[in-house]
Amino acid sequence: MFSKERYQYFQELATVNYPFFFWEYTPDMELLNSNCPFSEYANQLLTLNGGRSYLCQQAAQNSTLPLILSDVFEVLWAAVFSTAVDGSVDGILLMGPVLANDYSLQQFSSKLDQYALSVSMRRQIHDFFYSLPMVPGPVFYQYVLMLHRCIRQETLTFRHILQKTLFDDTPSPKDDFENQKKKLRDMTSQCTPMSTDAQKLSSNFIYQQEDVFTSTDHSGIVSFENELNLVIEQGNLGALDIVSKGAILSGGVRAVQHNSLQRARYNCIIFITICSRAAIRGGLSPDISYSLCDLYTNAVDGCQSVNDIKNLNDAILHDFVSRVHEHRKNPNISAPIATCIDYISMHVKDPIEAETLADLTGYKVYYLTKKFKNETGMSLNQYIQKEKIAYARILLSSTGNSITDISEALSYHSQSYFSKTFQKETGMSPTEYRLQSYGSATAIPSKS
Repeated sequence: MFSKERYQYFQELATVNYPFFFWEYTPDMELLNSNCPFSEYANQLLTLNGGRSYLCQQAAQNSTLPLILSDVFEVLWAAVFSTAVDGSVDGILLMGPVLANDYSLQQFSSKLDQYALSVSMRRQIHDFFYSLPMVPGPVFYQYVLMLHRCIRQETLTFRHILQKTLFDDTPSPKDDFENQKKKLRDMTSQCTPMSTDAQKLSSNFIYQQEDVFTSTDHSGIVSFENELNLVIEQGNLGALDIVSKGAILSGGVRAVQHNSLQRARYNCIIFITICSRAAIRGGLSPDISYSLCDLYTNAVDGCQSVNDIKNLNDAILHDFVSRVHEHRKNPNISAPIATCIDYISMHVKDPIEAETLADLTGYKVYYLTKKFKNETGMSLNQYIQKEKIAYARILLSSTGNSITDISEALSYHSQSYFSKTFQKETGMSPTEYRLQSYGSATAIPSKS
């Protein structure tokens, strides 16, 4: 049930970092309350992009998941639906609008000219627009999840957020950046491929586009990709939620000339490429991996919304990880032992007891442990430790978590025991492994 007190407390916390606007509506989008001093203009903006009618439709369908709306201006609104005892939507809570990126400001004036507004209204909306906070997409997603938790008392992940693009914004052929690219193609077409002239032209084009080509912070992405690669290479079924982790680290490709759906398509193609190459390193046949790459790349064009892309990303990761997992299986492993192996992979962070595995297979502990060693060549405990250390290597090479935090995350009763086990398995201490992974020329995470 909706709690006014929790909602107000969330607003106090959220506005510490960003000057968010909050709105309370009836299911029919009648405004009840807002802290926005420009509510008339914000409502006008929400009406222009079709957001009001779409939210009414969602409320009528008793929607329960949080929703992010984006439009041609790259303006974001978040919606959370409160429900009555009977499950029907009895209120719509909005947070926003916020600007997603610099593209919003760059394109706003030209887009606003498309609407038949009075000079006074145009000026007022212009002033309001330039007063909005700019919030990185991944950060905004986290606030949306917290707002949903506050209103509905449910803890969700990035995957549960629905996204709706209002109006299909096809880039204009007169777009300045498109014209610059055409100019570059015309110039380079007259040069011999790989010649000095061609290289100079390309370099000049890139460095003249200071608003397009800039060195931006991508902290966290290298670590995420390292972890993603290892998860796929190892066929680790227990780490399939890694996509959610990547989603909160970066907004992806900074292709400012395209809308959110187009950017999501670009990101998905990059994701497919990473997955296919990692799967090959994990032992999957290159023919199969490249065929999957072609299949999923073609599927990207069929996606009509950001939600479609999110679902496709999940399917891609699960497919590649599952195929590598199956490839790495020993054909001489029986079904009961394979069940144990899968369980260990899925619960590698948890304490794993032989009794639990025995219950899964229907065997006595003594018989199971003996059968496990006969088929795998190592004792049950040795195998569990091997898998835990493999995951520890991922965390050490791709995160800044302290060794104590990693040992606790993998359910070791002490850091010293974890370090001893790690040393025995890899021949080096966790600290030495981390230093080796990052190399002498690469920045090491802040925590040791």
